[in-house]
Amino acid sequence: MDSVDDILQLKPTLVIGSVPYKQETVAKLLEHPLNFLAMNPRTLSDIEADIRLLGGLTQHSAAASRLIRRMQSEFAAISKKSRRAKRRVRVYCEAWNPAWTTFTGPCVAVASIVFEGGVVVMDTQTGRVLAMSGGWSYGRSQFNRAVQAARQPGSAFKPFVYLAAMDAGLTPASIGQDEPFSYDPGRGQPVWSPKNYGGDYMGPMTLQRALELSRNLVTVRVAQQVGMKKVAEVAKEFGVTDNMATYLPLALGAGETTLLRLTMAYAMLANGALEITPSLVDRVQDRNGQTVYRHEPRACTGCGEQAAKSPAPPEIVDPRKPFHDPASVGQIAHMLQGVTTRGTAAQLAVLGRPIMGKTGTTNDARDNWFMGATPDITVGIFVGFDEPRTLGPGNMETGSGNAAPIYERIAREVFKGKAPTPFRIPPGLRLVKWSYEGGTIDEVFKPGTEPGAEGYNPVTIDGSTGTSSNSSTDVPGAGPQQAGGAKRPGLSGTGETY
Repeated sequence: MDSVDDILQLKPTLVIGSVPYKQETVAKLLEHPLNFLAMNPRTLSDIEADIRLLGGLTQHSAAASRLIRRMQSEFAAISKKSRRAKRRVRVYCEAWNPAWTTFTGPCVAVASIVFEGGVVVMDTQTGRVLAMSGGWSYGRSQFNRAVQAARQPGSAFKPFVYLAAMDAGLTPASIGQDEPFSYDPGRGQPVWSPKNYGGDYMGPMTLQRALELSRNLVTVRVAQQVGMKKVAEVAKEFGVTDNMATYLPLALGAGETTLLRLTMAYAMLANGALEITPSLVDRVQDRNGQTVYRHEPRACTGCGEQAAKSPAPPEIVDPRKPFHDPASVGQIAHMLQGVTTRGTAAQLAVLGRPIMGKTGTTNDARDNWFMGATPDITVGIFVGFDEPRTLGPGNMETGSGNAAPIYERIAREVFKGKAPTPFRIPPGLRLVKWSYEGGTIDEVFKPGTEPGAEGYNPVTIDGSTGTSSNSSTDVPGAGPQQAGGAKRPGLSGTGETY
């Protein structure tokens, strides 16, 4: 692919190169020596995006210079056709050492306006950070967006709302109302009326389908009925945030967290609520070679012992106990697998393996996310500008459209040649065949709550029975209040997230 006209036909995507945010690389990102990738391509007269030149260049610097000059020439040609594309091209080369006269990392030519991103690849069972990228170029910016950037998770937060719902006795088959919703905070504050992405309504639907399609209006009704206090407790328990307020809009991810925290939280959803701590250090030894620190929480019986005539097979012993109801967590992990097969990230079904995942997009497409986890590997992806602003006009850029494809590219490399690993169904759940709006699937239910069970009574959620705050100063019939009665900024549209 050697023409700018060609790259304009590419689907929007983000490639984060091999950078020294973490010495290990996420995956082999380039299949050819030279690839052109365009961000947000529209037409020649509507190029909002940056044009990037990436290549694993090992040639002499003169060859690289020729490629860069060609890129600048092509970009100048586009500038004549579109005034909006007049950006000065800048060039960044990773791991450049003048003494070597070669590039040991990718060379990147970008326009002056670049949106950023981050990737964290984590061991689901131990929390070991296998790979991390905190931005486009460490040479351009040392700010690590995977760890230091506090951003709104948007719909990537919703699984923790639904986990609180499973704890409260709701099931994947419970019915939520996807209809207009208004919330009066009281004390003269403006009424909040969130909307779904696209502004449509689908009427009554199961919680399973609502999570798969990321329906905002069902989610806020669930949070209202369960109570935001319980949602905040779940968020703190899983490390998403330490002190989450109990305002209803935060159920749609209007709070802030970091990519590393959210990746850790999803890993604990995937491993059955076994506590992990993200770690970049596996082990520390003293001068005598004795281990003084070891991150791995599990012990191995029979490992490293001298072979006997009939040695027993090594056994990994995990002393950790689930810190949250494993049945409820198992239900969420199973429900999220529907997102990657029948929901907002259904394009990942081509990977042919069980993946629990969730897309996230904030209001005006300012922060885009995809969180994907298997029993072995959890990957978190964030895309957005350092100074929050829309990634594209008309809310056309979503986590499904630009963050999920990054996961797919990483997953193809990480799982190449590896058999799929199924999620373990914890004790206390029953796997049943169930027909719902998305088709006939195998779903997990707590005994006695599955459709068709004796005494089964489907629950309809309208958000009318819950409490959204633990404040003793709540106004009757109103939602959460801020201390002292100070007014909060009015929220509109999707309540900052969808």
